[in-house]
Amino acid sequence: MAGNQNMSWQKISRFILCLLLLSVAACGGGGEPDDNPDGKTSRMTPADTDDRRPLEGSVLIDDDVDGALQESDEYELKIDGDHAPVIENGTLILTISYSGGCASHDFTLVTNGNFMESDPVQLVVALTHNANDDTCQAYSTERYSFDLEPIRTRYQEAYGTGEGSITLHLRYLPHPRHSGKPRVPELLYTFDTDDRPEGSGKVFINPDADTAEALRTSDPYQLHIDGDNEPEPVIENDTLTLTISYSGGCASHYFTLVTNGSFMESDPVQLVFALTHDDNGDTCEAYPTEPYSFDLEPIKTRYQEDYGTDEGSITLRLWHLGHPSGSVDAGFLDILYTFGS
Repeated sequence: MAGNQNMSWQKISRFILCLLLLSVAACGGGGEPDDNPDGKTSRMTPADTDDRRPLEGSVLIDDDVDGALQESDEYELKIDGDHAPVIENGTLILTISYSGGCASHDFTLVTNGNFMESDPVQLVVALTHNANDDTCQAYSTERYSFDLEPIRTRYQEAYGTGEGSITLHLRYLPHPRHSGKPRVPELLYTFDTDDRPEGSGKVFINPDADTAEALRTSDPYQLHIDGDNEPEPVIENDTLTLTISYSGGCASHYFTLVTNGSFMESDPVQLVFALTHDDNGDTCEAYPTEPYSFDLEPIKTRYQEDYGTDEGSITLRLWHLGHPSGSVDAGFLDILYTFGS
């Protein structure tokens, strides 16, 4: 009888053991396959992002560069190898790693805009990060693009020329944060006036600009402003469109509205521009007539900063060459520019 009881307990024990083994197997083997069997944190590497379009960063001109960097959230900037910083077509591309995954992350290049005199001039820029309170712990690596146009415009306003070079000193957080002072990459940013789209003019603001001198040194042109069959200057969506004729046909021609940015007090305020022309040494004698567009956003921004309001009106006093004499005494064409209403 005792032997039978022992046999029964052995069977029961084996049955319970089998149930336990089956339970462990189900828990360990159920659900999704284990993509990370070694238990390490999963990371998206720079190679994973090569074929993806870079995310957009921003450029901010602000006096407190040191403060912006101190308040930045953590990140890791890749500065060596295939993922080192590079400037292409006026855009800085950076490869950055950071912890997160549950919110969008904002990266900004902050500079005070004060050029240090050398050849070429130098400018310090700091890379800052706003994680937007993202508490997730995925570790992403992304490429970010930064349009350097605000820095280029700052240079053009300061030096009165459309082309130049700047050595950018890129300051960034060390990784880990308190591991010492990181090496500062130096990036050469070179630009000229030849990259504006066909049919696109430029607005050039320089506090020291001499509009009379700019007009005297302009190459000839004819601005179409009146007549039954001539398109008049028009402003739509912050863009001024002018119809201009000129002699040439074998090179790119550049038209620029030059102003010192000083508003004359009246109702509405007034601002003087000089329409200038650079024919790039074109000696051909075709006589094309083409529309040119000028983005007035820099003028609107200057008004908003000076008067502390988003809406307003400006009488644009457009000083242009006479035709056919090329005289600077052709007078002013007044154009009303209203925005924000």
